[in-house]
Amino acid sequence: MQKLRLGFSNINISFGGQSYFPYSIGLLISYALKHISDAKSRFEFGIPLFKKLALDDAVEHLLDSDVLFFSLSLWNAELSKRIAEEIKRNNPETTIIFGGCSVPPESRIKQFLMELPYVDLVCHGEGEKVFTAILENYINQKEGQDWSNVPSVSFRYNGEVMSTPRIPRIKDLSEIPSPYLTGLFDKLMEENPGDGWIGLWETNRGCPYTCAYCEWGGEVGKGVAYHTLERLMDEIDWFSEKKVEFVRCADANFGIKPKRDIQLVEKLVENSKKYGYPEAVSVENTKNSNEATFAIQKILNDSGLSQGVNLAIQSLHGPSLEATKRKNISNELYAELQHMFEKEGIATFTDMIIGLPEESYDTFVNGVVSLIEGGQNNSISYYNALVLPNSEMGNPEYQERYGIKTVQIRQICNHEQIGVKTIHEVEDIVIGTNTLSTKDWRRVKAFAWETSLLYHRKLLQVPLTIAHVSYGIGYRSMFEAFLEADGERLPVLREVYEFFCEKARMIQEEASPNHIESERWLGMWWPADQFMLIDLVSENKLDEFYYESTRVFKEIVGNDTLAIEDAVFLNKEMLKRPFQSEDLTVRLGHNILEVYHGSLIGKVINLERGNFVYSIDRKNDNWNSWEDWVKKVVWWKHKKSEYLYSVHPVPSDFGF
Repeated sequence: MQKLRLGFSNINISFGGQSYFPYSIGLLISYALKHISDAKSRFEFGIPLFKKLALDDAVEHLLDSDVLFFSLSLWNAELSKRIAEEIKRNNPETTIIFGGCSVPPESRIKQFLMELPYVDLVCHGEGEKVFTAILENYINQKEGQDWSNVPSVSFRYNGEVMSTPRIPRIKDLSEIPSPYLTGLFDKLMEENPGDGWIGLWETNRGCPYTCAYCEWGGEVGKGVAYHTLERLMDEIDWFSEKKVEFVRCADANFGIKPKRDIQLVEKLVENSKKYGYPEAVSVENTKNSNEATFAIQKILNDSGLSQGVNLAIQSLHGPSLEATKRKNISNELYAELQHMFEKEGIATFTDMIIGLPEESYDTFVNGVVSLIEGGQNNSISYYNALVLPNSEMGNPEYQERYGIKTVQIRQICNHEQIGVKTIHEVEDIVIGTNTLSTKDWRRVKAFAWETSLLYHRKLLQVPLTIAHVSYGIGYRSMFEAFLEADGERLPVLREVYEFFCEKARMIQEEASPNHIESERWLGMWWPADQFMLIDLVSENKLDEFYYESTRVFKEIVGNDTLAIEDAVFLNKEMLKRPFQSEDLTVRLGHNILEVYHGSLIGKVINLERGNFVYSIDRKNDNWNSWEDWVKKVVWWKHKKSEYLYSVHPVPSDFGF
C-alpha cells in the first residue's frame, strides 16, 4: 500500500540565524501518531517548512506532497497563500488544507474560501483532534473525500460553503505527546545543521480573558488547560541537551499558577548554570501581574536569563477597557510593582495600543503620563491596534459599533532586514474610531514617537524628571511644549516633530509601513523614534537639539533655571555616543543625579544647591564606529533603554 505523502508549512520569523521549531505542526503530528495506531504505515510525514524562503524554494520543498497542511498566522499568511497557489497550479491533485489563527471563523469563512479557490479545506480552532480526524477520514474513505464527518472544518460543496460543528477543546493536555521528547524534531535538526533553534514552549493553553483585540481568549482558546509538571521539566532538560540558546514561552499568562511556574523557572536557571543552556528565556506575564510575577522575574533576572519584564497595560481609559473587555491591575499595584522592579535593577516595559475603541487623544496621552508618573522609566512599546480574524474586533458589527476605520499596510518587524526576497506580509491597523478622528490618530502617533524619543530613549529624561519632581510641572505640558516648538526659533525640535507627523500621515494615507527603511544603517527597518535618535547623533544635531531644549525648559520653569540647565547638560554628557572612550568628570551647582536616581525608584529627594561633582563612566562602554554604536546601543539596548552611561558622585574632598 502506497503511503499518502503529507507536507507541512509552519513558517515563522528567524532572528540572527536562529529559527523557531515548528511546534504547532509538531503537536498535530505527535497527537495523530498516538491516536492512530497505523499512522506510520499509512502516511509519510514530511519535514515541515519552518522559515521564510524565496517562493520558488518554498514551493520546491513542498511540491511532492499529496496533502499539504498550512498553519496560517499573521507573520506568514500571505507567503503561505502564494506557496499554496503555486503548488496547486503545478499539481492540481494536491489537497490544500489551511488552519491556524489567521483562518477566519465560520461566520466569515465564505468570502475567504471564495477568494482562495486553490484551498480545499480550512480548519477552525484547536488543531490536534481535527488533524487526526482528517487523517482518519483518508483511511476510512477509499475514493474521493467527503469532509462532512470531519469536525471543525469548512469546505465548498455544490457551489456553497459548508461548516461542520466545532469539536470541544482538549481539556487534558497529557493526551498530546511532546514533539520534543518524542524525537519528532531530530531529523529536522539533522537536515539543517547550520540553523540555530528557538524553543517555543507551551506550559498552559488558552486564556481566561476575552480582550476584544486578541485572538488568544476569543475564538481560539477560551479557558486554560495545563501540561504536567513532569513533562515540562523533561522538556527543559531536552532544551539543555540540544543546546537550545533561547526558550520563548508561548503561554498567554505565565505565572497564572504561581507555585508551579516558580518551580519551572528555578529548573530553567538550574539547567542554565549546570549545562550552559538555555542562555535566555522570555515569558508573557499573567495579565493581572502580582507578587508572583515579581518573584518569577527576579529569579530570571538574577540568573541573567531575563529578557525584560512586560507589565502589560494596553490602555488606562475605563470606557476603552470596558469596550475591549480588558481587565488591568490597579494603578496603585502597577506603581508598586514598577518600583519593586526598579529597586532590584530589573528593567521593565509596558505595552500601549493606539486606536482602541473609546480612546481619544486626551485619554491616550493622559494614560501615557500616568504610566510615567507610576514609574515606567524604561520603555513603553506602542502598538497599532490590529484587526485580527478571530478576535471580536474582527467582527464587522463590532467595527460598525465603534466606527473603526482601517488601512492595510505591509507588516514589518523591528529591525527586519530590507531587501529580503520573499512575499511581504500585511496587517490591518486601526487609523480612526468614533472617538479618535483620523487627524487625532496622527497626533497620537506623533506624540507616542516624540515621548519615546525624549523620555524613554533618554534624550531628555533627566531634565524632564527634575522639572516634574522638583518644580511640579506636569509631563503632558512638557511633552506638548516640544510638540508645539516654533520652527523659526527651534528648527531642530520642529524638524523632529514634523518628521513624526509626516510618517503618521504616510501610514494613514499611503499605506506606508510603520517603520523607517534605512540602507545606510545596517540595511534594516527602524522604529521611527530610534531612527530619529540615530539621525540626531550622526548628523551632528545634538548640540543644537540640547540648546533648543534648554530654551523650552526655561520657558516652562520660569525663574530659577540654573538647575534645569544643569540637568540638560548632565543628560547630554550621559547619553551614550560613539567615539567616547575617556571618563568624564562634571561639576554641577545642584544635586541633579541624586534627585534623578531617587525618582526612578520612587524616592523623593529635595533639590539642593551646592558643589556636586560626578564621574561619567565611558571607558567600560565605548564604540569606535557608527555601525557598532547603532547595532549595540540603539538596537540591542532598546528593550531595556540602556542609553545612558553609568554615573556616580565624586566626594567633595576628592581634590576638585
